[in-house]
This record gives sequence, structure tokens and C-alpha cells, in this order.
Amino acid sequence: MSSQKIGLPLFILWLSHFLVDFMIGVWPVYKTIAELDLAVVGIMTAVCVMTGEGLQLLFGQMSDRGYRNTLIVLSLLCVSAPCFFPFASGLVSLFCILLIASIASGAFHPAAVSLAGSFSKTKKGILIAIFASGGSLGMAVSQLGYTFALNSLGGNTWVLILPFILLSLSVVYFGLLPKTEKKEGRGGISLSTLRDFFRHRELSLLYFLQLSSQTVVWAFIFLLPDILKARGYENGIALGGGHFFYCMGGALMIIPSGWLADRFSYKNVLITACSCGALLFYSVLFFRDLDPVFLAVALTLLGASIGVINPVSVAYGYKLMPEKPGVVSAMLMGFVWIIAEGVGQGGSGLLTKLFTDDAPAKSMAILGLAFLIAIFAGILLPGKREEVAEEPVTQVLA
Repeated sequence: MSSQKIGLPLFILWLSHFLVDFMIGVWPVYKTIAELDLAVVGIMTAVCVMTGEGLQLLFGQMSDRGYRNTLIVLSLLCVSAPCFFPFASGLVSLFCILLIASIASGAFHPAAVSLAGSFSKTKKGILIAIFASGGSLGMAVSQLGYTFALNSLGGNTWVLILPFILLSLSVVYFGLLPKTEKKEGRGGISLSTLRDFFRHRELSLLYFLQLSSQTVVWAFIFLLPDILKARGYENGIALGGGHFFYCMGGALMIIPSGWLADRFSYKNVLITACSCGALLFYSVLFFRDLDPVFLAVALTLLGASIGVINPVSVAYGYKLMPEKPGVVSAMLMGFVWIIAEGVGQGGSGLLTKLFTDDAPAKSMAILGLAFLIAIFAGILLPGKREEVAEEPVTQVLA
């Protein structure tokens, strides 16, 4: 596809990703506004996100069979379900809304990212990076945007569904996304692939480094509004502002992380990111009365430190196994997030029951010990010379 023809479809995907991740970011702040029981909603969240992430494998296969555009349009419509949070009559209704949004997210991401990468054979990296930036920005502004809409519209957040409907109808009516061809062949991850993946030392270490760090990441996103609200910060910070700075820090490091890995080695970057992330993480938790300006800086730096871990880990996985990028993506992202999102959000919610004072922060202090696993896994990774020499890895999973 020529560069002139790429522009509009790429923008449509970017905007779609912005809207999808905007809605995914709403739940952590809504449950704080509604003052829901953290243990109960933690379990609800775990079930929903693990279902949505788990179904990505199925949706990925459907995408490869020619249903990309259908999945993108339907997921855009369904992911807008959180617009109706204020109208839910109880926990069951909230659970259903959250489940619909989680499944829609699971349908959107594999279809959209594969479509973005298909626009060019030589510029896949930059195309996917542009696509990812839409989601990062949407996630960052989600809580501020939603709380503003909730207050200014008097709770009538159903209005937020309009952009989703308009974009979906435009894609269908005007054919704004290119048609995709059906791919024949068997997809998915077999049990033998899983077994062979974990037999390889470096890939196993990367998996557990990812799993431990991403568990903390998702738990922190889930409880950050409650931590800041419990400490008396004004609503602008507690109900979206803190989340914005944290997510923007991570978004700003998406592209620089690749340069850092090439310059200083994957191992050194991962150890430094995990160590700095742990230090900043506990600084935010233990210094309860941080000035709002210092809090914003600390959260931005924390997001930047932790934000390096995922792209560098996945890039290292691609380097170890260049012939099977699908396996790397499935294992170091999909199979990580299935567990990390569920354990992180569900576990952090349950742990709050152990405390009465500053319970969300103390819950996170316990989960933050997972950083030790990530750092230890990073230490066991090979150094730069060994990274360069890692050639026969793909033979292990052939």
C-alpha cells in the first residue's frame, strides 16, 4: 500500500485505538467514584479482564481468516458499554457492562494491530508504534475525560457513545478500512509450543520478568485513584490527574526504549527499569504527603521507568526468536496479561481487606514485592555479548 493510501486507514485505526483504550481506562476511576467494595470489584475485574484477554487467541484466528474489519467495527460499538455505568442498577449490571467492554477490547486489539502492520512490509515498526500511541493517549486521558463528562453532563455519560457510533458507521458506509484477505492454515498456540517456549532459559526469564512487573502495573492502575483519594488529594488529581501523569510517562518511553536497548543492552535496560521503577513506586507509597507537583513528577517518572519494561522485553523476545514473532507476542504479551491483569487487579482488591488505614497503598506495598522477582529474572539474563551471540534460539521452537 502506498504512503498516500496509508494515511486515512492508519488515522482511523489510531482514533479507534484511542477510543477503545479510553473506555478501558474508565473502570478504575468509576469504582472509586461509586465507592464500591474493592475486594468485590477486584474479583469482578479479574474475571472480566481474564476472559477478554483469553479470548484474544480466538479473535486473533478470526482476524487471520478475513474478519478483521468486522471485529474492529463490532468491538468499537461494544467497548462503549462503560458509557452506561451510571445507569447500572447493581453489581450484576456493572459486571455485565465490564465483561462486554473487556471482550470487545480482546476482539479489537489483535485485529487492529495486525491490520496496522499489514499496511507496509518495510515500515511495520513505525506503523505499529503510531497505532500504539493512540491507545496510550486514550488511556492517559480516560479518567480525566470521563470524570469531566460525568460532572458536566449530570451523569448522562451515554452521550459519550456518539463518537463510537459515528466512527463505526463511517467505516462501514465509506469503506475507510482496506479489505483483508483470508489466510489459510492453522493458527493459535499449541501445547508443544508452550512447552518448548518454557524450556528455553532466556525466554522463560523474560516471561516471568514480564509477568511480575505487569502484575504491579495493572494493580497500580486499578488502585491509584483510591490511594490518592484516601490521602486527601483534590478530585482533579485523585480522579484522573495522577493516572494521566503515570500513563503519559509510559507513553513517552515507547520509542526511546528501543534506542536504549540497542545502546546499553536489553539486560541492563530491564534491570535499570525494574530497579528505578521499584524505587519510585515505594517512594510514592511511603511519602504520603507529597506536594501535588512532586507527585506529578514522581508518577511521570514511575510510568516512564515501568513503561520501558514491556516494549524492551518483547523486542528482546523477537530478537531471540525472529522466525516466530506470533509466539513471542502471544507469550510475552497475551499470556502475560491474562494472568497479570487478573492477579494484579483481583489480588490488590482482596489485599485491601487486610487493612483499615491507607488500605489501597498497603495492598500495593505487598504486591510491589513482585519487583524483586523481575529484578532477579533480569540479573539472570545474558549480557550484551551473549545477546549478540544468541543465534540458535529459533531452533528450540522450530
